Amino acid sequence: MVRLVSVSRASRPVPTSLFLFALALVATSFFVLGPQTVDPDLFWHLRVAELVEADGPRPLVDDFSYNSGPERWIPYSWLAELGMRRALGSLGAIALFLLPLVCYVATVLLIALAVVRRGRASLKSALIVLVFALLLLPFVGMRPATFAFPFCAFAVWAVAGMRRGGPRWAALMALVPITALCANLHLYFLFIPTLLFAWSIGAWSKRTYSGEREALVCIAAAATSVLVALAVSPFDFQLLEVARHYMTSDVMVKSGAIVEMRPFYSLGPLVLIASLILLGWPLAGLIYRLRLKARYRPDLALLALAVVLLLALGRYAPLAAMILAPLAARFGAWPRVAPVTARRARAVAAGLVLGLALSTGQTLISRSFGEELNPHLESKSSYPVAAARFVRDSVPRMSGRLVNEMGWGGYLIYELWPEYQVMMDGRTQVYPEAFWRAAYVNATEASRLELIRQAEADVAVLPRGSDWADLLAAQPGWRRAYEDGVATVWVNGEVTPRSLP
Repeated sequence: MVRLVSVSRASRPVPTSLFLFALALVATSFFVLGPQTVDPDLFWHLRVAELVEADGPRPLVDDFSYNSGPERWIPYSWLAELGMRRALGSLGAIALFLLPLVCYVATVLLIALAVVRRGRASLKSALIVLVFALLLLPFVGMRPATFAFPFCAFAVWAVAGMRRGGPRWAALMALVPITALCANLHLYFLFIPTLLFAWSIGAWSKRTYSGEREALVCIAAAATSVLVALAVSPFDFQLLEVARHYMTSDVMVKSGAIVEMRPFYSLGPLVLIASLILLGWPLAGLIYRLRLKARYRPDLALLALAVVLLLALGRYAPLAAMILAPLAARFGAWPRVAPVTARRARAVAAGLVLGLALSTGQTLISRSFGEELNPHLESKSSYPVAAARFVRDSVPRMSGRLVNEMGWGGYLIYELWPEYQVMMDGRTQVYPEAFWRAAYVNATEASRLELIRQAEADVAVLPRGSDWADLLAAQPGWRRAYEDGVATVWVNGEVTPRSLP
């Protein structure tokens, strides 16, 4: 019934519209049934959006934290921040669900179209896209990177269909305005010219007239897209300096203290398994069928770029997967199945899609969203909503400084600034290297206690049972004033709360 051999012909194709509809339904189910968390950086993004609305996008001298450096920093995701603020203002907490869902499904469908361009709308292609969708899921949330994913997927779709003449070259030219728009959303805009440059290297290496012409067109498109993006951005070449800082100088990125900055194999079994499948599938097919001829060199260059992205940072895994999915459709080995077995497989797939649809519908019916952001966060029990309320209502302000961990810094900025400045938050680029080394990278109890001593803060808001809370518990100058299931509030010896819960 089944012969497990590598074949040049994929399984029987299905109509593209039905293929995309089924994948959109399954991607929606993955998102709805999966863990949906609120990104901790969302909150300082909302505060930055307020400043952008007031004075326009401009370099900022930081006032959110008392430990940040004196240099101006670049809010390079200003357009995404404005969009998030206005969506939450108009839709309430449901925007936390709807915006990431739309971006997620759009990204999956664009990659599905790229897969169809390199292969066929078949069961094999659907499986490749679903593996990609599962890998992408942990990286999706209410965050600027999520809004950049569809633009990056569009670039992969355009590159996957490059042919001489016709609308496919037009799609390649469309990458210039796409890159310019993405440059105001996230630094992921640099992925688009990098993708074009990688393809140009492979095309040039074919050493043919058509290959050299193709390489020149790609290089021209890449250079034009970067120059136009920098020209329309309010921060011009400063964007490249920010990108350079993250890639070469940011101590928190290099140390792996932030989970997303670790290698992809450290991000959990889902990312690891999906990455290895998407990488191994085209690689095994290329090696088995010896497709190392000159006409396949652009694809090999893209494969090399995907490997570099995977090995560089775990947060680049979705970008690498975008490249690998069409390559798996083109070169990946697939078992040749008899017609009866193929029909049974399609029937099982249809049943699974129907089951996911029913389960998703039931979950959506039972899901409720508050009209305001804070009630929704309080129901999630992951942010110190009640603790921040206690600080605002009961702790008299003296120095206006607050001790916190990095993960809650953004939320405390959102809730308590400008009355209180935080110790730190997720904007790693605005803090000196020495601070991050004392707080996390080379942290000891002594270095953290020294940071707390230097702060001369009024209050501390810390997770229950955290290392920082344990440090304060042993210090005679601090006492616990509030505690709930999520957070503890500690006050300095000179501060007397107006009321105790």
